[in-house]
Amino acid sequence: MEYSFGVRRRRASSVLAAAIAANGRLNGLLERIGAAFDWIVLDAPPILPVADASQIATLCDGVLLVILAGSTSFELVQRARQELRHAPVLGVVLNRVGKNQAYASYHYHYPGQEAKTK
Repeated sequence: MEYSFGVRRRRASSVLAAAIAANGRLNGLLERIGAAFDWIVLDAPPILPVADASQIATLCDGVLLVILAGSTSFELVQRARQELRHAPVLGVVLNRVGKNQAYASYHYHYPGQEAKTK
């Protein structure tokens, strides 16, 4: 099995990022490089302060919503989800969880076994 990996980092202004997403250049880029990679991961700015992430999300096959533990309110998460209503949200990443926080453990269960907590 052959793996290929590439990283392209660029810090663009919000105005430039929004323009690239809106004018179709980003979509063209994704189509060109899509043949070379199985996965393309785009890191977008926060969804609520700027429109860039909403525009970028429409070009993606899926979105991971990143939430800052202990800081992001439930209402903000609901608003962000509403902004992404036209995008397939694949899941949520709860970022910066401390070991002593109540949700720092996880539960798993396999058929035929008792549920376990780690």
